[in-house]
Amino acid sequence: MIPKRLLLRNAIGIKKGIGKDEIEIDFTKFNDGIVGIFGATGSGKTTIIENLTPYRKLATKEGSLYSHFYGQGLKEFEFFLDGSEYLSRIIIDTERKKMIATLIKDGIALTDKVDEYDKYVNQILGDFDLFINSVFNPQDGTGIIEMRDADRKSLFMRLFNINIYEDKYIPHIKDRLSSLDNRITGARLVQEELEKDVDILSNYKYELIEHEKSLPNLEKEVENSHLELGKHIDKINKISHDISKAESNDELYISLRSEANTIRHEIDQITKDGVERAKDLENMINSNGFDVTETTKRRDKLKSEIDRGTKLLENEETINEKIAELESLHIKIKESEKLKKILIEKESDLLLLNNDVVNDEKDSKIIRNKEVPCIGSGFDNTCPLLGRARTASDGLDDKIKERDNLNKEVKSLTKSYDFDSLTSKIEELRKDNWDRLESELVSYKLSKETLQHKFEEHDAHLKKCEVISKGLQAKVLKLEKDTNQKVDKKKLRETELELKLEERRKESNIDDMKKELENLKYMQDKYETSVNLARHNVSTTKSKIEEHSKQIVLLDRKEDAVADKKSEIKTWLDGFEEWKVTEKACKEIPIFMLENLALVVTDKANDLLKNRLNNDISVRIVTTLPKATKGYKDVFKIMVFNDGDELLASNLSGGQQAIVDAALRMAIESTLSDNSSVQYDTLFWDESDKAWDVNTTMMFLEMLQTAQEWGKKKYIFLISHRSHIQSNVEQKIVTENL
Repeated sequence: MIPKRLLLRNAIGIKKGIGKDEIEIDFTKFNDGIVGIFGATGSGKTTIIENLTPYRKLATKEGSLYSHFYGQGLKEFEFFLDGSEYLSRIIIDTERKKMIATLIKDGIALTDKVDEYDKYVNQILGDFDLFINSVFNPQDGTGIIEMRDADRKSLFMRLFNINIYEDKYIPHIKDRLSSLDNRITGARLVQEELEKDVDILSNYKYELIEHEKSLPNLEKEVENSHLELGKHIDKINKISHDISKAESNDELYISLRSEANTIRHEIDQITKDGVERAKDLENMINSNGFDVTETTKRRDKLKSEIDRGTKLLENEETINEKIAELESLHIKIKESEKLKKILIEKESDLLLLNNDVVNDEKDSKIIRNKEVPCIGSGFDNTCPLLGRARTASDGLDDKIKERDNLNKEVKSLTKSYDFDSLTSKIEELRKDNWDRLESELVSYKLSKETLQHKFEEHDAHLKKCEVISKGLQAKVLKLEKDTNQKVDKKKLRETELELKLEERRKESNIDDMKKELENLKYMQDKYETSVNLARHNVSTTKSKIEEHSKQIVLLDRKEDAVADKKSEIKTWLDGFEEWKVTEKACKEIPIFMLENLALVVTDKANDLLKNRLNNDISVRIVTTLPKATKGYKDVFKIMVFNDGDELLASNLSGGQQAIVDAALRMAIESTLSDNSSVQYDTLFWDESDKAWDVNTTMMFLEMLQTAQEWGKKKYIFLISHRSHIQSNVEQKIVTENL
């Protein structure tokens, strides 16, 4: 990154330092080399150097850009990187706390969104912390020598991206190993299940062989049984033919059989006719019975209503008494309500009269006590209040009598008032429904003759239905008797014909042939059962063979699946071992990288230190030290040597420590440039000279020049208050002159 132009508007550091709202610096006028930024303390030097990046942060100042600008702030920074020209424009609205960040590359806007802006900057320049720790050397920063070993090692790990192994690669490898281990475990479980299925299905192979062996014998058995059955059927057909022939040649037998068949047909017809006639009669009986049931229901209902009315007539006198009592109570209720209104009026009058009596008693007290209520008056008629008191005193006795009489009258009315008792009696009477009973009684009196007439009609109809029912029952009995007589007569003739047919069959040998035919048919059933059983056995065996064949196909698939799963597990196991090797390598590579970087950094640092201090000072970064007992321990220690002899860093003078630390920082930056994909073409040193003398300062400037040549840096921006530095730096930016 090579700066081209910087514009700052409303930057607090510039405003406080030189009193300006806006400054602009053109860096194209400077040649390669060291550029000093000089000025009085607090004149905005650090503000300039820390804004020479496109980041939305400052290197050493806390807080966001809102804390370092006022009003409508603006930061424009143009720079060159990898052959392209970039413009970073950041508008900071400190009042509304809003920020617009735009990044333009070669005249084409990449983004104007804050989040995307930060991503683009990180892509082209790397992480902000990496940038600051690699090329920016702040004032009052912790020296490399002063750091603890662990902090120094952590810095190297972050600067050279070695921590990617521990932070990214090793967790990824562990996740991969865990995933592979889970897959292997799952695959082995599947393999075990498949092998169990294979063991079970293997039994079907032996059963299939046995079924295939037995099938030809079973099929032969079916064939033999079928032949025997055919022979037997032939015998049955021959005897059946002989019986038919013998019966057709016997005319008497034929005649008897014809008559017997006719008799059987007549019996069936008589039975059928009798059954149909009986059904008709039964339907008539059922219809009449339904009529009887319905009529009975209606008659019984009428009887119930008549009985209810009769009972009401018996209690007519009681009902009338209760109704009269109810009416009397209702009249008393109305009278009581009128009495209640009078009582309320009397009580109101009594209350008003009582108030008058109380007030008059107060006024009469004035007369008795000869009090003078009016100031400045005597006990005469000149006081209006005294006149009113005399009037009240004169009429007090009459009002008291009137009040007492009214009070007696109220008490008398209160005793006469019995509204609640009357209401309670009415409710008791209503519970027995005397109103409804009276209504039912009146209704019954009006319909009594009609109900009695209907009852008699239904009763007469029931008697008629009973006569009809008895007649139908008698017809059913007669039908049964006539039908049975006709059937018995026909059956008697049928029996006579069967006896004659039996005698004729004996004479013609037909019975013997029929017996033989029955025996043959019995044997036919046995043969057919045997044939069906044999066929069933053949069918069952074929089904088992077919089913077992399917299981064998499934067995082959399972065996193939077992083989595939074993191959799959082997592949995953090989991958697991490869990832284990990779994990081991990722743990060891950072160690080797640190050892190598330590050698490179110390070689470069020693080249910078060579012949620059009075003594032959050199440094070495040690990554391992032997343990007190056995083996080695990991460290990241900086050892300092003077003419080959080790000495403590604390024994160095302040200037020596500063030069050694600067040499290490320059060596680290140079090594980082050699190993990083992002090339920082600019270095920043902010008041790192501390309290150096002239010789130390000159050595530092020489080292900076050497570091610039190593890394082929365009610019090294240097802030210092030392006059001997300012006099030895040709290219300058003086804040007071901006």
